Amino acid sequence: MAPPFEFALSLLVGKPLWGIIAGWGTGSHVSMHFGQKLRLSKPIQNLHLSEDCRMFSGEYGLFLQGVAWRVLHAGVVICDFNSDNRTGCEMQEGLGWLKDKFVVSVLVDPADWAFKIEFEKDLVLHGAAALAFDDVPERRFDFFMPGFVYSVDEEGSLAVATRCHQV
Repeated sequence: MAPPFEFALSLLVGKPLWGIIAGWGTGSHVSMHFGQKLRLSKPIQNLHLSEDCRMFSGEYGLFLQGVAWRVLHAGVVICDFNSDNRTGCEMQEGLGWLKDKFVVSVLVDPADWAFKIEFEKDLVLHGAAALAFDDVPERRFDFFMPGFVYSVDEEGSLAVATRCHQV
């Protein structure tokens, strides 16, 4: 049986965010890898990804698709889902601030499953599927953990499925 979503997401506390895939070419998608690096059985051939993201998958993962999110430093927004996502621009620079930082706390609002992930160095990632792009056909975020995947859609509906993780 899957643990409650709030508990599952809290398992990120103490884990590093070591891999981020976002920017030009990914559309409205952002993928984040946390925790242990699990070697992929077949490396990804995309040379635009970091070597870690080509060779490994995260023990935990967060996938944002068309949802509203923002990164703050000391309470100031440094990038969000509307930021310029070209190489070297605001989105990639701002998300880069989170790379290799450890999660220090997680808050989840059960009303719509919006989340707030606090990192060391006064960095925060907020996200909510209910606040999403209008032109994206499927808006959701997924949280992957050993054994389970949680999905939250734009209606704030939470679904849980068994995860068969193959690396």
